[in-house]
Amino acid sequence: VSAGAGYGRITTATPLMEAVRCVEDLIKYGIISGQVSDDTYMKLATVISKESEYKSQYSLKEYEKYWYEAMEKTLNDAGVLKNDTLGAMGIIRIQDILTDEGVLTRKHGWEVGAGVAYLISDYSGNDGDPGLTAFFEYAKPFGFKWQLMNRLVYSTILQDWEFGDTDHKFSNQLEMNYEVTDKIDWINMWQLDVILATESEQDNTYQNALQTGFRYYITNTLDAVTTLRLDHIDQGDNENDEVDTSLFFGLVYTIF
Repeated sequence: VSAGAGYGRITTATPLMEAVRCVEDLIKYGIISGQVSDDTYMKLATVISKESEYKSQYSLKEYEKYWYEAMEKTLNDAGVLKNDTLGAMGIIRIQDILTDEGVLTRKHGWEVGAGVAYLISDYSGNDGDPGLTAFFEYAKPFGFKWQLMNRLVYSTILQDWEFGDTDHKFSNQLEMNYEVTDKIDWINMWQLDVILATESEQDNTYQNALQTGFRYYITNTLDAVTTLRLDHIDQGDNENDEVDTSLFFGLVYTIF
């Protein structure tokens, strides 16, 4: 059983970036000839964000027809389509962008919250001590290329519903990502985990992880990823104070 409360909002702005990509491509191929206003970008992004609604209403086999028609109507109402229609080339270009190209996640806003989770009974019929969690998240895009995301989480166990008897854990994940091209993203992340011990004979633990790498979108379901990662753990007078270095390369296949 869990209960919590929060305030603020993180808004996904990825559809707006997809709209910008589509318009840039349609201008490149001469399908759009007029000046596209900010209001038109927002209306087109709204249509793009409703893909799941079109799937639900028209089925997986039929929804794209109505989805593209809605995009065409948005651009036509704005008077920017050269021949008042997307045409075959326009639909193909939009389809390539929305289904075959990966778009770096765009978010903006902030939110804060806290909650308590309590295990009433496990498989043995025993209950557990409740856990307290609080978090703060912030996200901001910079231009069309950069994306900043940060999430700070605090957690502890309320032993016998008493605060301060168990360790306090702080976890902060900072990401700063950059869209190099339509196919390549530069991904950077710093993870800091701090465990403050409540027992005097125990040492505090500080764990840092820093990684940087590139993601190449091969198709809409297959990505190639290469990552360089540095790890360091500081726990009192531990003898092993070295930085662990690892290099990873892999293929990521998205099923859903």
